[in-house]
Amino acid sequence: MRRGVFFLFAFLLLSCSIQKQIPALSTAELAAYLWSYKDAHPQGFTLSLTTLSEPSWGISVAFESTLTGKNPEELEKIVSHSLAHEGYVGGWQDSRDSTYCFDSVRLFPENQRKKALRFARKNHQAAFYVISTSEEVWVAPKD
Repeated sequence: MRRGVFFLFAFLLLSCSIQKQIPALSTAELAAYLWSYKDAHPQGFTLSLTTLSEPSWGISVAFESTLTGKNPEELEKIVSHSLAHEGYVGGWQDSRDSTYCFDSVRLFPENQRKKALRFARKNHQAAFYVISTSEEVWVAPKD
């Protein structure tokens, strides 16, 4: 009996530690998924393209080269960039014109705020986002 309980416990532990696997999706399929995902996340999101899940921690900073994503065609380019780099995409609503924007993002550990700030400045970002606290941090230009 003890042996059976041990194996059941080991199986449950292993099952919980395995990350959700998703089937391989094309760039176009991922872009279509993100385009519809935005409707359920009007306040914004950071999403892993490998697990299709949102991280609960980290500092999300956009790559400058992907700051033009406001339509489905541009979104495919952002997905391609993301898959070639960090594997994360961010979505947010631009308060100036109410358009929904997407960008490929780099995720930093939350204890690397200075490193995230340097990356944000290098990529000409106005702000970055701390996921666990939902804090938008405005980036002052370096003199």
